[in-house]
Amino acid sequence: FLIMFLWGYFMRKKAFMDYFDRHKWVLLILFGVFLLFAVANGSANYSIGDYGKSTMMALYNALVSSTVLMWLARKTEKYIPKILTVVGQHTLFILCYHLFVFSVTETVFAGIHPLLTVFAALVFLTAVAWGKEKVIHAKK
Repeated sequence: FLIMFLWGYFMRKKAFMDYFDRHKWVLLILFGVFLLFAVANGSANYSIGDYGKSTMMALYNALVSSTVLMWLARKTEKYIPKILTVVGQHTLFILCYHLFVFSVTETVFAGIHPLLTVFAALVFLTAVAWGKEKVIHAKK
């Protein structure tokens, strides 16, 4: 994960996002290789130490997918509804508790569609985090 941090630092220091704005073809080539590696490497899940067939391909795909998503986010942020910025402000809280909420939701509502489980967890955890933040700031 240190490589991910170093990549972010390097991208900022070298203004890669501005570079990609001027040279979109480079981004397309990186993304094309990403797709080839994704097919060749198979699924990877860093949280459980599963890197597919190749750690290097998995690392490349992690770096490129993050880079492409950051570039897309920069390009679309003015179109993103305010509610998504509220969700984004509580990402760490959501990431910490989402599996717990998934488990409870799937147990209480057996047979619920996985997308509904994700949506319910996202709404519930965002509301809890937002409420927690309001209570903390009200006490100050």
